[in-house]
Amino acid sequence: EGRTWFTSAGSWLSSGGRIFSSFDGSLALRSVDPISGVDASGSFRGQVARWKAEGTPFETSVKVYESHAIFAQHFPKGVEQSSSGQGKAQELCHDGWAGWCRRDGLVSGFPLLRLAGSATRGVASYQGMMSGYATQVGTWEPKNGSAVRTLAKDPVGTCRVRGGASTKGVHADNAQPNTARFTAYVPTQDGPEPFTKHTGAYCDCTLQPNGTCPEWTYTDHWSKRSDCAAHCTAMKCSCIDFRPGVSGDLIGSGIEGSGPVVLFGPPRPMGAGVEPSLVLSAGSNFMAASQTFENGTLSYGVMGAVTS
Repeated sequence: EGRTWFTSAGSWLSSGGRIFSSFDGSLALRSVDPISGVDASGSFRGQVARWKAEGTPFETSVKVYESHAIFAQHFPKGVEQSSSGQGKAQELCHDGWAGWCRRDGLVSGFPLLRLAGSATRGVASYQGMMSGYATQVGTWEPKNGSAVRTLAKDPVGTCRVRGGASTKGVHADNAQPNTARFTAYVPTQDGPEPFTKHTGAYCDCTLQPNGTCPEWTYTDHWSKRSDCAAHCTAMKCSCIDFRPGVSGDLIGSGIEGSGPVVLFGPPRPMGAGVEPSLVLSAGSNFMAASQTFENGTLSYGVMGAVTS
């Protein structure tokens, strides 16, 4: 329909331990050439951009077909030291658990997409292991780039149960991965509801550098909230905290957060037809492809553990 869905935020590449970006000019644009032809997907037209990150060539291209477009990254001579890899020690990942989570970043970025126009878009972001086990839905706002999830009735996410012997209360969220975007539930002795809900808080405990707490008696990455509450009741716990999805974000990032992202348009008046939707997904090399969402920008590239 000739509608602009996104604007581009450029492209970048990690090479030799450095980040080269089109934004600051360190990733130098050498040429832009039109392309056209026919392949297994049909007839296409588009363009290829050739870049240089010092001595490392990097190509980005887009092919536009009748029903879809394919964005691609090419590495004509490969890339050395593209990532710091898994590192020598575990660190906290997007989901708040210790792991080799430098993999959750990217070693290259293209396309980098920002929502265009003024219409708020509905979003379904397929996250989690086993193809969307922790899918999130919500809205993406073009004005400030914020993506706000709509909480499901019984969402799947991170469950942490604190033992009944603890006398600690709840603690306000902070920016650390293992304490951000949680909701704490404290069992009630009397009253109509079994738990007192504390939004934006986690169950206070003795946090360890690896992101664990000795007071936790049960943890699960992929628990329904109702199952988390049932574990608490069975264990006579003092508190549970719960965070939907992989990291509590509407649009996922990293290995467990990457998956198809579906955008929906605003509803049309009766009889005006159906508003088109748009699906974003890796098209090849699925085991190496990854995505991140930060500051309103959805970025695609090679996952961060790839070193060359």
